[in-house]
Amino acid sequence: MAANPKIVPESMKFVTGEGQIQGGRGYQEDRVSVVTRQLAGAEPFVLLLLADGMGGHAGGAVASQLIVESLVDTFSAAELPPSPVDVLKQATLRANAMLTERVVAEPSLAGMGCTLVAALCSARGVSWLSVGDSHLYLLRNRRVRKLNEDHSYGGYVDRMAAAGEEVAELPGVEKPRRNMLMSYLNGSEIPMVDFREMALELEAGDRLILASDGLDTLREEDLEWIAEEQTGVDGYIAALLAAVESVEKLNQDNTSVVVLEVAVAASGGAKVGESPEFSDVFDKRLGGALQELEATAEMEELVLGREAESFDLPDPVRQSPPAQSGEGDATAKFPRPESPARPDGQSRPAANQDGVSDFEVIRDPVRVGLWLPAMVFALVVAGSVWWFWPQVERGGDQALATVRTLSLSDERAPILVPSAVEAAARSRAESAVSQGPPPALTARRFQDPLRGGGRGPVMIEIHPNSYLMGGDASSFFFEERPRHEVQLSTFSVSQDEVTFDLYDRYVAATGARRPADVGWGRGSRPVINVSWAEAVEFTRWLSTATGARYRLPTEAEWEYVAGDLERSLYSWGAKIGVGNANCWGCGSQWDGKRTAPVGSFAPNPFGLHDTAGNVLEWVQDCFHKGYQGAPVDGSAWEEPGCARRVVRGGSFSNPPDSLRVTKRTSMDPTSRRDNIGFRLVREH
Repeated sequence: MAANPKIVPESMKFVTGEGQIQGGRGYQEDRVSVVTRQLAGAEPFVLLLLADGMGGHAGGAVASQLIVESLVDTFSAAELPPSPVDVLKQATLRANAMLTERVVAEPSLAGMGCTLVAALCSARGVSWLSVGDSHLYLLRNRRVRKLNEDHSYGGYVDRMAAAGEEVAELPGVEKPRRNMLMSYLNGSEIPMVDFREMALELEAGDRLILASDGLDTLREEDLEWIAEEQTGVDGYIAALLAAVESVEKLNQDNTSVVVLEVAVAASGGAKVGESPEFSDVFDKRLGGALQELEATAEMEELVLGREAESFDLPDPVRQSPPAQSGEGDATAKFPRPESPARPDGQSRPAANQDGVSDFEVIRDPVRVGLWLPAMVFALVVAGSVWWFWPQVERGGDQALATVRTLSLSDERAPILVPSAVEAAARSRAESAVSQGPPPALTARRFQDPLRGGGRGPVMIEIHPNSYLMGGDASSFFFEERPRHEVQLSTFSVSQDEVTFDLYDRYVAATGARRPADVGWGRGSRPVINVSWAEAVEFTRWLSTATGARYRLPTEAEWEYVAGDLERSLYSWGAKIGVGNANCWGCGSQWDGKRTAPVGSFAPNPFGLHDTAGNVLEWVQDCFHKGYQGAPVDGSAWEEPGCARRVVRGGSFSNPPDSLRVTKRTSMDPTSRRDNIGFRLVREH
């Protein structure tokens, strides 16, 4: 097909539009803007902006809003040089620094960040700058070409493959998630930035499409066939968003689209940029929604739709929550309804989660009938009923109820507690390949008496041992390296995460702040909304109340008891499986919704519950970006003025990848969240 005719600046006209949907999320974190500017005697410029926030509820929305508004302010005031992309570079660095300033002013926003696509269009063509996995497409002659680089793990794999280089299997992840971000804006140094220094020439009829990764529900091919039927910009945007919704994908992400079409102005008609005044075109609905989110920033964070927390790591990684059906294409569980035939008689393409990368569009002509996903869905439902019904029948609190009803007559010495789940642990041990019996079958269990009556938490004694901590040399997660040998002395660790029952007793005794349960209930659920400092204060009270020395686990102690003797990815093996924990995609009844009562899942080989999922757990250590120089004796790695503390284990609102035994993340020690709690260590 012949190329579209070239157009001269005098006849160029830009038609723009934007739109978005919230999808399955309870809030909107995307931000878009279209800005037109013309200096006296100069050609008009149009700036298209799209930012996709992360950080949960208010955090992601604030980050994307800050970045977009900062770029708009810079663009409106700057003198545009011969290479306008220089303005984008400086504006992006300035906006990124503003995120750090905002977090200093509002520590509750720590961990927020966003992606960015900024496209600067003029008669000379389009230049762009992008960070993250949001998209910039060129639709020309009804064929789609991706212009910007993809900074997700999937994009990295595709680039390596295109260069003829093999990509090693990602250590510590059973199935690498293509949407893990390797670069985004979070106030720290930006690992990767993609920009177009020399403008790409535009032709009459071209469309530029900026889109957040929610549009990945469609394939690039979908963008083409929709263009065949929708000639206007507004109609095209509406059709794209309607196509996303028609897939009915579980937990559909926010989806935003900005489109610019290159047209030729009619003779004597008005041209873009004729007015010398600066025009900032915002979507008023977005502005209102963001104001509402900012007003509620101090509220307890919502659970549904929260991204996995973004932390200050050398190679930032964001993981979008997977559908509860597991990894892969959303259509495996919710098949897209058959679309009407195209004018050429071919059926329209089905949705695809991963999409296609970079310049060469790969087509997959295979179409799967509706009966296969329907059968898979039926089997999943039947399997879930088979798995969960016995759990409901016996009750999630049975193990703790057994402990609480033991005799408390001897107030002078710890009570030895028989394992409520010893039979299950023994059954697992018999089928496992190990060098000896699982620690859970030989460990001493006890409860220290409390002064004034009652008992402390169930503790499990851990024998001295050494192990290799962290990921191996090929691990993609640099913060988990280098792997090093750690020698541990005897200590005891709590069987469960500290519950509201026990913490409320501390509150009653000391008058400490009573943490909110977010309406999920207290009792045997793990305590949440407790800062690191408050957890430490609790351990001091318990030490005084028992006469023994309690504290938070060190990171080395935690990693050892969270796994198994064979150092598997998870304490139960190499695969996440179904019903082994409470996470976003673990297959439990609490997934992505709320915490579960402690003891609702089988214990790990050490006899501990919920070291994976349910709530993240504070540990004693300061966060360091790797293990170079870490203690080898199992002690805590402290430093003066520690700004961030380590949390471990993943939570009900995190995806399965966050439950890996070696996974490390960090938080501001003043943070109080509904997905963070703690467990205890007792010294000997």
